[in-house]
Amino acid sequence: MIAAYILFILFPQNLALVYVALVLFYTPNTFIQMTAILALTDSIEYGQLKTGQRNEAVTLSVRPMLDKIAGALSNSIVGVVAVAAAMTNGADPNSLTAQNIQTFNTAAFYVPLAIIVCSFLAFFFKVSISEKEHAKIVKELEEKLASA
Repeated sequence: MIAAYILFILFPQNLALVYVALVLFYTPNTFIQMTAILALTDSIEYGQLKTGQRNEAVTLSVRPMLDKIAGALSNSIVGVVAVAAAMTNGADPNSLTAQNIQTFNTAAFYVPLAIIVCSFLAFFFKVSISEKEHAKIVKELEEKLASA
């Protein structure tokens, strides 16, 4: 996705590279969502180990709620950017100023790229439940439940 944003920023007029960027942008989306769902489900056992209560329904209901909030926010952001970049009321592309285009580029490319990089870094450094760690948590939880 980061490579796609860089291609969008550097080569917006090259249609072949825009197509490559689109493929690079949308392909990882499924893997990112799958990773988020797996990390969320792995946290169920971790929470049970730490608190003694299994809150599977509560934990798994968080993601759809966040999806709905994100959808509403994204629609709002698109509207704000369209107004800020003067891309409303049937605006003619020839009537856009350099400032309007810069406003759009900042909101559509630079800010999302920065957020993706920050999200990657946060996930990379803060999510510590690997497959090995998860197996250890499950084993410890099974032992704890067997002794109780």
